[in-house]
Amino acid sequence: MKATLKRALISVFAVSLTFSSAVIPNMPGASMLAMEASAETVTAGQVKYGGNTFSYSLLASGNTVKLTGIVSLTEATCPLPSSVTVNGKSCAVVEIEKNFAQNANIRTISIPDSVKKIGFNFAAGAKIESVSIGKNVREIGESFCKNSPNLRSVSYSGTALQTLGSYAFEGTPFYNKPNANGAVTMGEWLIRYTGTAANVRVLNLANNKPDIHKIGSRAFYNNKKLTSVNLNGIQIIGSQAFEGCGNLSKIEDGYSLTSVEMNGFYNTDWFNTQNDNNNGTVILGRVLLKYKTIDSETNTADMTNLNVQYIADNALRFVRKAQTIKLPNSIQTIDDNAFGTFTEKSSFENVYLFNQKVTYSNYKSSAFNGIIVRNLGALSMSKWGEQMALSKGTEILSSLGFSCKGKGLTNRYSVRETYEIIRKLYHYVGKNHHYKDHFDGGSVNYIEELLEPKGIVCLDYAELYMYLVELAGVNAECVRSGSHSFNVVQVGTDWFYVDTCWYTYPGLFMVNRKTVELEKNDHIVDSLEQSVRIPSEMFTLSAIPESKYTLGDVNRDGQFDIRDAAVFRKHVLNSKKLTDSKKLILSDVNKDGKFNSADLKIMRDSSHVGSRMVGDVNNDGKINSADVTKLQNYLLGKVSLDEQSYYAADIQIDGTVDSYDLVAARRFVTNPMGDVNMDGKVDTTDLSRLSAFINNNATLESDGKERADINFDGLINSTDVSLIKKLV
Repeated sequence: MKATLKRALISVFAVSLTFSSAVIPNMPGASMLAMEASAETVTAGQVKYGGNTFSYSLLASGNTVKLTGIVSLTEATCPLPSSVTVNGKSCAVVEIEKNFAQNANIRTISIPDSVKKIGFNFAAGAKIESVSIGKNVREIGESFCKNSPNLRSVSYSGTALQTLGSYAFEGTPFYNKPNANGAVTMGEWLIRYTGTAANVRVLNLANNKPDIHKIGSRAFYNNKKLTSVNLNGIQIIGSQAFEGCGNLSKIEDGYSLTSVEMNGFYNTDWFNTQNDNNNGTVILGRVLLKYKTIDSETNTADMTNLNVQYIADNALRFVRKAQTIKLPNSIQTIDDNAFGTFTEKSSFENVYLFNQKVTYSNYKSSAFNGIIVRNLGALSMSKWGEQMALSKGTEILSSLGFSCKGKGLTNRYSVRETYEIIRKLYHYVGKNHHYKDHFDGGSVNYIEELLEPKGIVCLDYAELYMYLVELAGVNAECVRSGSHSFNVVQVGTDWFYVDTCWYTYPGLFMVNRKTVELEKNDHIVDSLEQSVRIPSEMFTLSAIPESKYTLGDVNRDGQFDIRDAAVFRKHVLNSKKLTDSKKLILSDVNKDGKFNSADLKIMRDSSHVGSRMVGDVNNDGKINSADVTKLQNYLLGKVSLDEQSYYAADIQIDGTVDSYDLVAARRFVTNPMGDVNMDGKVDTTDLSRLSAFINNNATLESDGKERADINFDGLINSTDVSLIKKLV
């Protein structure tokens, strides 16, 4: 990736706002694309480690990174770095991108202890002979090293791994080389059982320590010899672990189980018998694997008397359409996918625990022992969850001074009112919610996060912000592209991009499409598509709305430059107020909603503007006859102007440099800066008039105010008096 483009885009994250430096004057569609930060900030790059070079991207937390690919290999041994220095600080490598080493020609690869998550197809098809997995990895995606023809050794000694994706080692020599007990193991995980024993005690399958506590996906898949299994000490059973074991009729000691993934025992004799004998209720130890009973008269799934502590993945998919769910009195944990995948919504509107109805006002009650709060991930994607979210959302809006309006009311608000809604909610979401994957303890969806903040990924940021904005009556959409999600919001007739996920940088807020398309990586967009999550009423749009303007583009000409600062300075000085709210809101570059000299200071502190002001064509810090001469020579074709000089020469601020600007420049010579009373000279009379104005004993004409603000900070005060004294 091009470092210059990356530095350009991320300046949006690193500083409040700066000015365009690479836009040719009057180029159609020019906008604030090439921005600089006073201190360079990057979000992605390359790191050389162990003789090899890898690419990385900074995660939204700002202090951790994800390795995204192998750039070049010079060594067959491939240790991965545990940290990368980004923007002058050490950032831990906590994640590895999908397809990272797919088909790579390397002999060994070592994953450091800092890593917590590894994407799917990590080294699928690679030439690796051995892989070492760090002890703190919590999640490994599907097809981890699938079809790697030389993989014989896998080293892992940790206990943190909770999710091991399907087909992780299939098609490798490691997968096909069981120990003397017929088992392929990795640390405390049973990867595969190839033995022919009819009766198996899983703990006995390991040759030595550590004991087996977790059974991987498809470990016993379709084993027709197996008739009984002892699960003493087993905590996790992966998806389809015993599926197809048609003769498995006896299961012993499942009381250590804390998680059973989808279809763990599907189509076994034991499961089918339990299902048939108990009207569709299947329980193993203290785990509920399936429940399907709904009282037809009350439309209620009543599990009150079931002696279970854990409800497994997909166990309640048959009762998700019930109106009322009564949870077991002994329940402790409900799998996030108990009602189906956590992106699907269930129909139930009522939840009971200990025979007490759970509502927004009591769900945190000590009477529930924290059970509802801990299990919001499973319960929230339902009509009950929507009711809870509505109560919480209404409460949030009220705290910000807004009322709950509902979708589609944008046009009933003024531009200023709409801006206040999107601005305050941008700050609310950005300040109150942090980035964290649900596999690492974060929320599984935006409703859970809204009710009990634990941390969310970019999609949930976008859905949470969209939910609150639309609840307040402003149109918003969720945009998904690649692995990143963000929002577009409507202000008046304009649409702007808003990214609350990057708030700490401090985020992308009210920028145009070209800004977010500048660079391609996981958290910056390359192509924009409608998402299935966009509300149904928005599907009539042929495409995601185009945003033309960027925060800071006060004169709405498509780019943010010194002319915007000049327009806004007139507003701050009250010499020419911005009456167009569409222009005014774009001046709020510090996003505090006040439109004042603090915003002008950010504009004036730009490295591209510096001391430059409109009228200072030759950039000597003054506006005088030398500027008139240079402007006149430009109009005569005798000299050229660089970009900033061109902007400075546009004194009329109309987007073109012509004879009208020459007339205006000559007025600055006739009435120079400091000529407060506009009599053509700077003397003690101006000082007296200025002092009287500051003390509210005199007024100034519009031109007089602009001449009085000699340091161009938008304030007329004692500093200007001191500067004018030097001219007298």
